[in-house]
Amino acid sequence: MKLLIIFVYILISAVFTQAFKRKYDFLMNPHVLFTWFWSFCASMTVTFDYFGIRPVGLQVHLYSVLFLVTFNLVSIIFPLKSKEMQENEQQYNGIQDNEQDHEQQCNEMQEDEQQSNTTLISRGIYLRIFLLEIVALYFYSQYFFMSLTALLAGDAALIRSEIYFAEEDTFFTRLLPSAVLTAITYVSLYLFYKSKNKLYLLNAILIVTIQSITSMGRGALLSFIIINVLLVVLDKHKLELNSKPILIGLFAVIVLTVFGRGADFFSSVVVYFSGSFAFLDYIINYPQDYGLDQYHYGLLTFSPITEPLLYFLKAIGATTEKIPSYWINLYVQDFVDIGDSHHILNFNNNTTTLLPFLLDFGAIGIIIGASFLAIMSMFFYRGYLSDSPIDSLIYIYLVGGLFTTTMSYQFLMGVTPFVTIACFYFILKGSSLMPNNAVE
Repeated sequence: MKLLIIFVYILISAVFTQAFKRKYDFLMNPHVLFTWFWSFCASMTVTFDYFGIRPVGLQVHLYSVLFLVTFNLVSIIFPLKSKEMQENEQQYNGIQDNEQDHEQQCNEMQEDEQQSNTTLISRGIYLRIFLLEIVALYFYSQYFFMSLTALLAGDAALIRSEIYFAEEDTFFTRLLPSAVLTAITYVSLYLFYKSKNKLYLLNAILIVTIQSITSMGRGALLSFIIINVLLVVLDKHKLELNSKPILIGLFAVIVLTVFGRGADFFSSVVVYFSGSFAFLDYIINYPQDYGLDQYHYGLLTFSPITEPLLYFLKAIGATTEKIPSYWINLYVQDFVDIGDSHHILNFNNNTTTLLPFLLDFGAIGIIIGASFLAIMSMFFYRGYLSDSPIDSLIYIYLVGGLFTTTMSYQFLMGVTPFVTIACFYFILKGSSLMPNNAVE
């Protein structure tokens, strides 16, 4: 059975890799990488015997396969304009020599114009990033210094529970500033790849380091790595991290957050990426304890829309309905033992992205949720191919979030998506000509 499970995931990944190659005429793209990544994480569950984790039942794998197949089928079917297809083919297969020469000539002719226009654009973007970042860090700093002190003192687990899982009275001081900082990280990396201005890169690294230490987790670092990989794949650029101190610093943060929480590194990696499948299996075996006996009919799946709307309706006194994040936190925040009969492994929060879909519609919710993710990502992919900076950032945000769906649906829960996209618009307002007028 274990070999069969692995074979099915490999087969699905191989089939859709060829399907994407046939449609887009290039092999490497984010959806292919995502499919292989999900398949790898799901396949790792067959090794749980070696790590003392409860075995994952067939039902979870059937849901997992249904999610992968639906997501990829919808992505393949989703139409792209012929002009965009041509631009995409040129980007990934290489432009012909004469086209490259023509582009070089055009770039040289536009260089003077870009230099004269870039200063104004740069100042506007710099100012907006600076203002947002200063305000966000002002509120966020109290949690950063609490976490840093706890890490250095070896009390990470206790202080992390007090900070990370405390929701009351932290919306404006922690949740909202964190969402703003996340948006600035995405914008900074995007602008770095477009302009090669290392100030953007250093700013992104600074924010990721602060968020990693504050949360004492690997989420921010993981997102940072994913974004860079995506930008390399999408733009065929190599990340220029020539500074050894930067690499050493990032590695130190990883070690600090892992060992500061008392975890074995390799086992932590396995649990971090694949333990969510075991937690979902646990939940399915106790459906009434986790709300699987009552549906929310899209409230959680469409959280990027429903949660901001509910916040607004609550503000004007039009509803008392609980927000989507409330239901997820209610069901999954308590620690449970996902170890096997001989081991204890307390786990919470991460249930894969499948749980919200199941809570909304049952098994059919996986088809609905997977289709929703595929349609959104492909819709903004169109904008990316047209060099729209806003659409590009939203696409990178969405696809980057896909790589965390093996763990949870958090990238689309709460007000973070709304705040992040709003920050994209605010920062890049008035610079719609980018990346043609790339910031230097």
